Amino acid sequence: MLNSNLPESISPTRPSPPCRSFHLMPLQVKATLWQAHQFMQQHRIRRLVVVDERGYLAGIVTQSTLLHALDPVEIHANAELLQETVAKNI
Repeated sequence: MLNSNLPESISPTRPSPPCRSFHLMPLQVKATLWQAHQFMQQHRIRRLVVVDERGYLAGIVTQSTLLHALDPVEIHANAELLQETVAKNI
């Protein structure tokens, strides 16, 4: 039997649960990462669509991408590199 190894929760004879729909929360492309974070916290959401001036999709911001962008270790490394670059040019 083809479906003998499938768990009952995904059996083809069991109806699938209804899909959830969500309203898209747009964020202007000019917004800062901090504004995106605040917007997510305020609306208790984990994803934002980023739109340009005409309202067209420019990208998506998620909690994961914010955490990656605001990684303290990476920020520290970039700050050190910037300090070294400035010191060389003085």
